[in-house]
Amino acid sequence: MDAILQPILQSPKLPDYVEELKRVLEEEEKRRSEFYNWLDEDKRAEFIGGQVIIHSPSRAIHIEVLQNFLLAIVPFVQSNKLGKVYTEQALIKLKRSDVMPDLAFWKNQAFANDTKIFPVPDFVIEVLSNSTQKNDKGRKKEEYALNGITEYWIADPDAKTIEQYVLSGEEYSLKEKLSHGTIQCVVLEGLEIELKKIFE
Repeated sequence: MDAILQPILQSPKLPDYVEELKRVLEEEEKRRSEFYNWLDEDKRAEFIGGQVIIHSPSRAIHIEVLQNFLLAIVPFVQSNKLGKVYTEQALIKLKRSDVMPDLAFWKNQAFANDTKIFPVPDFVIEVLSNSTQKNDKGRKKEEYALNGITEYWIADPDAKTIEQYVLSGEEYSLKEKLSHGTIQCVVLEGLEIELKKIFE
């Protein structure tokens, strides 16, 4: 980050850059407010990079992989009273975006029944699709790290792989990429999931 900022900080145009950045952020925040006013329970959409992204219906394989994650994770969380697990209908507020991860877990959290916008979770899973993989592997991954989400899994239902990322500073480091065997969760200590139970 410092290497990117140094030429700007040393430029005589710094005040102009600051004003332009403020204008951009103000316009983005205005669009974000409009997004909140437009969004209701019948719409599945995210606000990423100043743009509203409306999601299309999911493929059967995407739904089945997500259901298998839920069957593996929810009983573990509930039996150990560890927190909350929500799926893709939960809108999560990040610093510059509002996203609906396929699965999110919060440690020791309870939410009011009328909660519509949720805080940053501790652990997120995204199941790739053709329309989402660019953001899941790019912008959303970067924002998840910058917002302090400790662990991030990217599941590819076609390749039958899971990439497991763990936060290191403000970036993710790849712990492992699995195509078989068992994945061990870092945030949910003691949770182990066989990949064949997710993809087969």
